[in-house]
Amino acid sequence: FSLSNLGHFMEAIKIGKNGYCLFVENDETILIDPKHEKTVFKKLSECGIPSYSLIKNKDDKPFNIEIDGKMFQACVFQAKMFNGQIVALVERSELLELFNRLIFDMALISLSLMILGFIISFVLSGRLKRYFEKLEVLFKRIAKGDTKVRINYKVNDEIGSLMKYFDESIEHMGIMLKT
Repeated sequence: FSLSNLGHFMEAIKIGKNGYCLFVENDETILIDPKHEKTVFKKLSECGIPSYSLIKNKDDKPFNIEIDGKMFQACVFQAKMFNGQIVALVERSELLELFNRLIFDMALISLSLMILGFIISFVLSGRLKRYFEKLEVLFKRIAKGDTKVRINYKVNDEIGSLMKYFDESIEHMGIMLKT
């Protein structure tokens, strides 16, 4: 790689809207800085950007740095093949914007699910109430001695099974009463 090719490659890297990458040699000389051309071939501590001095001797853990009045999150990656370090910089506001958007989307989804759950429970409770009102009428008729009443619940589930046995019980009680 020539320094020119590496420079074109590093300039093409965009991290978010305003993020960029630096290339710094192990002796702390800035070789590529697409946003500050005046800093190229200067040491981190002598380039005129005070916060660049925070870059030296960093491992690959993110840290905060202020550049041109904006807060950036930086991460240093060792580039042993090139005898240097690549410093990735992304604006903190962009990171927070993504995080805030994620929180907003999660809140919107949660609210939608709560509303949907409320509507479903309201509809189901109404159906259940109507079903119990029908059962109440049937039980009143049975209490008055009408053993010919049947529930006729046709769904094949646990409640259907229970209602089937209840109908059979009423039928047997009617037969026993006749005898």
